[in-house]
Amino acid sequence: MEDFLSILDREINKASDEAEEARIRFNTLQSVRAKYVESQRANGHGLTVPSTSVQELVSMNPDTFSHDDGNKTQLVVDAILSHEREGAKAGRIFADIIAKGVTINKNYVYSILNRLKKSGRIQSRRGKYFPTLSALAPSASTAKSSAP
Repeated sequence: MEDFLSILDREINKASDEAEEARIRFNTLQSVRAKYVESQRANGHGLTVPSTSVQELVSMNPDTFSHDDGNKTQLVVDAILSHEREGAKAGRIFADIIAKGVTINKNYVYSILNRLKKSGRIQSRRGKYFPTLSALAPSASTAKSSAP
């Protein structure tokens, strides 16, 4: 039978995960709003109600937004490096990227994480991602593309 502290710890972890999901949703909505306002102002339009619902905007493919955010893989690596001691859950990585104003699909973050894990640049323990020594070095594809 579980003791009282184990039950409390489980509930605390559950509440923490729920709070993180709420922060992620909040950051996503703010990012979508900022992109919408920016696009309306750039086109010389006043703010109007979009024809799509907020839920559709949040779940859109990131490629439908026009943005120049650089290398998303590097953004994921940077987020992991910023939490290298304690590790970072995928939701935290996603929230860090959204906080930078970059629109990205959460599934794409998982795809990047799996690719980095297969290449040995990161490792996962207990649902958290940690950098390896090779995460500090540029990837082979980046090195090839920057060669003269």
